[in-house]
Parts: sequence; C-alpha cells; structure tokens
Amino acid sequence: MDRIKVSVITVCRNAEKTIEKTIKSVLEQEYKNVEYIIVDGNSSDSTYEIVKNYRFIFEKKGIKLNIFLKMIMVFLMQ
Repeated sequence: MDRIKVSVITVCRNAEKTIEKTIKSVLEQEYKNVEYIIVDGNSSDSTYEIVKNYRFIFEKKGIKLNIFLKMIMVFLMQ
C-alpha cells in the first residue's frame, strides 16, 4: 500500500530542452500516492506549453499536477 503521499517538485526556468524528460521520469514511477509540483521561474521559452500538454496524462494516471507560473523567488543571504 502506498499510504505516504510523496511530493515531487521541479523548479525550472527556460527548460524547454529538459522539462519533457523530467516529466516522463515522474510519470514512469511506480509509486502511486504522488503529487507533482512544477514551479516555473518566469520562462520565456515554450516550457509552459510543454508542461500543459501533459496535464491530461497526469490526470489519467491519478497524479495531482500543480503548476505555478512566473514565480520569482528572492532569497536574502546574511
């Protein structure tokens, strides 16, 4: 039984050359209780278009997909 929910998080920016391979890797996992979070750092390429093409595949496999677009995170270091 897959009781523990696992969150897989991908943070990307202008990842059109690599995001599809990353998404396929998540889809190939056998563990079923998974949510997948993609945080996009304001990409100016086709990253989002590639990601949204996989929405129905995730839905069909029962994997919750959350996409956060144009996220810019600032970390202050002291």
